[in-house]
Amino acid sequence: MGLTDLTVAEIRRVCTERSYERGVGYYHSGRITSVRLAGSTVRATVEGTDEYNVELAWKGRRGGGRGEYYCDCPYSYEGECKHVVSVLLHVKDHSAAMIREAKSASASIKSLLGGASEGYLREFLAAEMAGDAGLAERFARGTGTPYVAGLDYHDRIASMFRAEAAAEGRDGWDDDFGRVDLGGAMKAAAGFEKSGDMAEASRIYGQIASAVSAHIDEVIGAEDHRGDARAAIAKWASCMDKNRPAEADRRACISDAFFGYRRDAKFSGDYESAMWSLCRSDADYVHLLDLTAPHMPDPVPVDGGGAAAGRRWGGAKPRRRRRDLIERESPERRRMLRIQVRALEKLGRRSDIDRLYEEHGRADPAVCAMRVKRLAAAGAKAKAARVAAEGLDLFGRDESIAAAAAAVYDEREPGRLEVLSELFMRTFDWSYHDKLREMPGWPGERAAVLKMLARDRKRPDRLIEMLVREGMHRRALQEIVRCRDMALFERYLEPVSSRYPRAYLAAYGRCIAGTVDRAGSGWQYSRLVMHLERMAKIAGGKEVAAGLAAVISAKYPRKRALLKALAPYAGRLQPKPRPGTKPRARPRAHRRQA
Repeated sequence: MGLTDLTVAEIRRVCTERSYERGVGYYHSGRITSVRLAGSTVRATVEGTDEYNVELAWKGRRGGGRGEYYCDCPYSYEGECKHVVSVLLHVKDHSAAMIREAKSASASIKSLLGGASEGYLREFLAAEMAGDAGLAERFARGTGTPYVAGLDYHDRIASMFRAEAAAEGRDGWDDDFGRVDLGGAMKAAAGFEKSGDMAEASRIYGQIASAVSAHIDEVIGAEDHRGDARAAIAKWASCMDKNRPAEADRRACISDAFFGYRRDAKFSGDYESAMWSLCRSDADYVHLLDLTAPHMPDPVPVDGGGAAAGRRWGGAKPRRRRRDLIERESPERRRMLRIQVRALEKLGRRSDIDRLYEEHGRADPAVCAMRVKRLAAAGAKAKAARVAAEGLDLFGRDESIAAAAAAVYDEREPGRLEVLSELFMRTFDWSYHDKLREMPGWPGERAAVLKMLARDRKRPDRLIEMLVREGMHRRALQEIVRCRDMALFERYLEPVSSRYPRAYLAAYGRCIAGTVDRAGSGWQYSRLVMHLERMAKIAGGKEVAAGLAAVISAKYPRKRALLKALAPYAGRLQPKPRPGTKPRARPRAHRRQA
């Protein structure tokens, strides 16, 4: 298929049917804003969701050879895009006129270039290509150079995002091709990396990452490029490291990674990994300390009582001022604290780490857990347990602190029982209770734990749960009866009623009967019937549930919604007759005599 003998059949062979139909529409609607022929190459501009540059090149004399087509739109499917198709249709209809115009223009340009020196032409082209990335890429393809160094890919990617964001929701917007194309920039960076030009490769990777992170929220569906940005960040750091820059340049790269870590919350983990991979010497870690120093959290004062004073299970709650200081700190400042701790560990400055723990160890749960592990490794196990208890007071049920505290003592050490007991009381993680039951000193410790749980009147379910797990079902029943909560009756129906069915049924029935006065809606009546059905599942509970339903119906004859809720279950709750007995006949009503 050559320039002068294009046919519709040949155009259809290089594209899909959908692309051909859209290309025909673009051609007839005047979407081609400019087209020109130079030699055997056609360059055109097509108006779509953005202005796209199309280039058609034919190899061979006078364009009679095989064609190669290029368009900078993000189309990445089978065949050529609709923009290429529209230009091919234009060339098919106007090839003769384009050749005449090209010959005339070529003669004029050759006459103009003939009077210019070689030095002037080089300077002119260099200046033009510095401001026009498309011109530089076309020139590179024409000379056989695969990639051009020094191009600004950040602005090109940003313009693609802005054009896509402006086109979204507009009439004629093509959501099929709504993705921003990063293939050209990624291929260029990979080409420089393969050729050994790590400086240029890292520069392009950095521009890709910064452009995507800055504009990814502006376009619907741009989340697909999150993986591209993460790969670009990793490649940026890898190429920069392979380039082996001078110390000053490497620290500048560390600063760039640090600022990216602070700026882009979506890619903070990737920038943090890049930052640590770039650190090679003690001077680099010192530079990282200087970067994080202005962003450290405020010190949290030591509490005068509670766990810091050695009281078991914290005693009084931490002071409100300490909690306010912790809640006021942003997650970013807490991350700065972790970076400082890691950098000091790399430098081996143990005294500075201890000072940092004392000043800021109460500002972040991860740092508190690190401090507990460090104290335990140093042999200060009692202090490690106190620090863990204080951290649990401050941060509540934090898994990292609890895990660090559980690992302070070995299984056979005497302090392990006390630590696990304290962890259980602070987190109410029943896995700690399972470990406690296997320890020989648990029976004596259990009394103290039960005493503390009995004081907590707001959460009686914790005491009841522990009593059931310990096999103390009679006391559990007493606590359930004292609470008069139908949810607790329902929750512990199986483990407690199987051992004390009569007492459980009596208490459950009293609780259900007492709630009828407070019930006033259909939903509450349905819940009441549900509890009656739960009661019927206990041994001997069908008769008790049926009797209770009859008593409630007789006591509240005016609550029609209640009677309606009880009616469907009345027959189900009635006990079945014994085999061989006839059902009792209902007596006939006596007629009133006149």
